Amino acid sequence: MKFKWSKRIFILNSQMQPEYEAAARSLLEYGIPLAKVDGTSEKALADSFQITGYPQMRVFRKGRVFEYKGPREHRGIVDHMKELARPASKLVNSLGELKSGMDRTEATVVGFFSSRSALYEEYMAASEELRGILTCLHTFEKDVASHYKVIPDSIIVYQPEIYHSEYEKSSHEFLQLKASGNAKDIVNFVKEKSVPLVGQRTKRNEAFKYSTKPLIVVYYDVNFDHQYVKDTQFVRKKVLEVAKVFQNSNAKFAISNEDEYLEELRSLDLADVSEDIKVAAFDGQKFRMEPMDEFDPQEVKEFIDLLSSGKGKPYYKSQPVPKVQEGPVLTVVANSFAEEVLQPKKDVLIEFYAPWCGHCKALEPEYKKGLA
Repeated sequence: MKFKWSKRIFILNSQMQPEYEAAARSLLEYGIPLAKVDGTSEKALADSFQITGYPQMRVFRKGRVFEYKGPREHRGIVDHMKELARPASKLVNSLGELKSGMDRTEATVVGFFSSRSALYEEYMAASEELRGILTCLHTFEKDVASHYKVIPDSIIVYQPEIYHSEYEKSSHEFLQLKASGNAKDIVNFVKEKSVPLVGQRTKRNEAFKYSTKPLIVVYYDVNFDHQYVKDTQFVRKKVLEVAKVFQNSNAKFAISNEDEYLEELRSLDLADVSEDIKVAAFDGQKFRMEPMDEFDPQEVKEFIDLLSSGKGKPYYKSQPVPKVQEGPVLTVVANSFAEEVLQPKKDVLIEFYAPWCGHCKALEPEYKKGLA
């Protein structure tokens, strides 16, 4: 089966609710066709697009395939597809347009081109992958490129002014090598270079920018609005002094708004504390510092050194370890699990149960009897 809709958008899907069909009718007037495929009867076709479960959706744009990441109800599908019909990178025709189009709190990706070259096409494809994550702009104007001292066919990642520091570059140029220059290369480059030494981790950007570990996060009232930016930067710059020490390590540093990450703080038992500053680290396990009234760079350095040495103690939400244990069945909680189950040089049989579970209650006397 060959698709010829190179300038239109097409969605591959196994099956969908009536919402999908309603969206298809609404999108007819915009020339955006929706389609569905029965993956059970068209298995080879589904396999060719790595369809592993149903329903799944794909977007086809100019012969390239993208994962559909939008809503799945009628109006949401319509609005999202209308948005996808527009280029992910905005064309700017003047220096003023470019400056006003740059994001104030996130990195901005800019493509400078003299023509619709092969690199331009790859950049436009890359911008589709970056849609909704970072602002992408492009221009064909020579005077705009000259202002930024770049040559045509250049792709630059610009950090916003709030993240400029003496310890890092404020912009990064994508260097097209003989074996690179495709959309995947560009996306990978942007993913790496869009992360400042200490940036704000948000729900919007965490999957793209802060999914790798180890990650050290400082939580406080982060707010870059004009009236709060001074207080936000006061703490961030202290974090920067710590981050520069570990700049050559594989650790990333970030700040996060404590209200946005309230559930994460609850999982660390840091949500209902009076201190203003909370610090946590993630490296497959969770680690936390005691909360602080003011950020103490030396204490944080010592905390990270402890983690780097492998001597840090992971944090678990746990019931108290029972003071008295009457066998033959011992009660294990999160804080005693490693010692009781993972460390001893003996076999351990463990039952995970819920106090309200009827089957668990019925098993309990037999379980104890069998181990007596």
